[in-house]
Amino acid sequence: MKRKNKILLGGGFIIFIIAIITLFFFPRDCNDLCNNTIVIIDSEVDVDWEHENSAFICNKANANIFVNLSCVGDVDSQAIFLKDHKKVINYSESRKHIEADHRISFGVGNPIKGDDQISLDNLKAEIKKKHGNWDTDKYDHYLYFDIDSSGKLVIDVLEDYNQDKYCYSIQLFKAVTEKRATIDSNPNPIFQFKKMNILHKDVIVFWITGSQNLYYDFSDNPKLTLSEKLFNTGENIVKSPK
Repeated sequence: MKRKNKILLGGGFIIFIIAIITLFFFPRDCNDLCNNTIVIIDSEVDVDWEHENSAFICNKANANIFVNLSCVGDVDSQAIFLKDHKKVINYSESRKHIEADHRISFGVGNPIKGDDQISLDNLKAEIKKKHGNWDTDKYDHYLYFDIDSSGKLVIDVLEDYNQDKYCYSIQLFKAVTEKRATIDSNPNPIFQFKKMNILHKDVIVFWITGSQNLYYDFSDNPKLTLSEKLFNTGENIVKSPK
């Protein structure tokens, strides 16, 4: 029996070593993984477009083309891709991925307290006041958030994505609002914001009051770290403009 166990353990160790060697010396193509996904309407692009962007396409299904934005390049390249393709994006399908890709878990038993908050209606009003549009935005503008020294929320609307600021898409907030609607039917939910230092880096975390601890770190994309290193897909992109 002991000999049999040793053989099994030895075999398991060999399989583990082979798996590690395969990951590092025979890396998967970037588009083998559907991370940081944006969804394109198949009928809105042609065969030439598919050929030109084949390195980014990670799946095709249900009349949609799934693009791994990480394969496009750095965060600035991703932002340009979104603007260039804003007329062919399937926004309702993309928002499902946007919400999931930005959701994080702190493993917190009790809800944390935000530095400041704003209702959805007031957020929409702020966007409109600064010449954005909640209803029709298609990566035409980005929202900038910060918490000032007095703990108050600062909001601005920018024309272009700026990776040096806490700057994120209106589509992300629409995605989170839609997710919240599956939990309750409050038409005017409250967004809580908090500036935190995680791994020696300031980030802005937000959530909707009473949303069952669904927290969102929208200053970094939490799903684009270890997997990209393992599969050698290029730069370790930690921000997302989607």
